[in-house]
Amino acid sequence: MDLSREAGLREPASFKTEGLFMKIGKLVLRLLVCLMSIPQESKEAKVTPLMSKDLTDFPGKEGLMITVEYPPGSSDPIHRHNAHAFVYVLEGSIVMQVRGGKEVTLTPGQTFYEGPNDVHVEGRNASQTKPAKFVVFLVTKALPYWCRRSKSDNTRIGPTGLAGLWQELMRLSG
Repeated sequence: MDLSREAGLREPASFKTEGLFMKIGKLVLRLLVCLMSIPQESKEAKVTPLMSKDLTDFPGKEGLMITVEYPPGSSDPIHRHNAHAFVYVLEGSIVMQVRGGKEVTLTPGQTFYEGPNDVHVEGRNASQTKPAKFVVFLVTKALPYWCRRSKSDNTRIGPTGLAGLWQELMRLSG
């Protein structure tokens, strides 16, 4: 039983305002929780190692073959691999450029080369609506032993999973 109502007392206006702000705050919080639970489409490139092989005729070097998938609108930061990179586009359209070179747009079946001293200033999906996929063959420094998953097959994987592999290649290039 509410004695204040029976006595004819009213809540001060500030109590009503505070109650309104509390309701709005709870509503905003619920909305944020709902929005955070909706899966957001990642714009980061997905890198999948296909194979790696120590190049015994070239001590300290290895061949590494990967696929890179750019979601729509994805782009890479400026980087350098310190590797010979041979790119072959499988699907979609990508834009590539090294410092001092011309920007080129590549479509399926086209190729791109990036040398060990090149700085990759542009690497992105040309489309905001369609994904792009390409294969890269790199001739690079052999990865450190801690990146080896299995001594029997010499398969490499970065310290934080597949994404770590791409980060490790960028780190080695510095």
